[in-house]
Amino acid sequence: MGLYGSKKARAAIDSTFIHAYSRRKKKAGVSDKGARVGKVQRTTYALGWRAHTIATHERLPLTYAIRPANVNDKAVAPKLLNQALELRKLVAIRMLIADAQYYCADFFKLLAKRRIKAVIPAPPQVKEPVINLRVRRGFVVEGGKMLVRLYRKRMIVEQVFRAGKRQLNLDNLRWRGAAKVRMHVALCYSAVAITANKMGKPMIAHSIEAFQ
Repeated sequence: MGLYGSKKARAAIDSTFIHAYSRRKKKAGVSDKGARVGKVQRTTYALGWRAHTIATHERLPLTYAIRPANVNDKAVAPKLLNQALELRKLVAIRMLIADAQYYCADFFKLLAKRRIKAVIPAPPQVKEPVINLRVRRGFVVEGGKMLVRLYRKRMIVEQVFRAGKRQLNLDNLRWRGAAKVRMHVALCYSAVAITANKMGKPMIAHSIEAFQ
């Protein structure tokens, strides 16, 4: 549909928590057997899933994966990146932006092998970061001016999550099991673009507001 614009793109990777469709009581209730308890925010936990996503600078999801909420982001990142690179006819990733959760020597090596510039800050405990970028306590980002400016572009994937949850019911599951959760996320991510294309109005494929 030609929605991704430039063939050479910046991309950002992150994950977001999705509450499982579960009604748990002391004696009876229905739960999602595939979901697991994981972190919702810094100090809160719940039963659910995580939608691991790579989004482009066009603020569109490029690829995603659904995992139980207790699966670490670093464990999913290599496979997710390889999935995104298979879509080279749509867009060629030249830069990947991520938070300190993805800081890992093996992941840096994979990005270097694929000739992708990594913009990933080191956590506070790392004394000699791979690149001149680190996150201090209080989520203060320090380092080279260009890297700090590029790191702020990580918000493109956060904007995808925010739009999905606030306007497209991404966090309003009524299904159980990984396959159905994956379908739910796919519909939330693609419904606007598909509808705009079928209407013959691809110019509003980026605009949720056009349908409200």
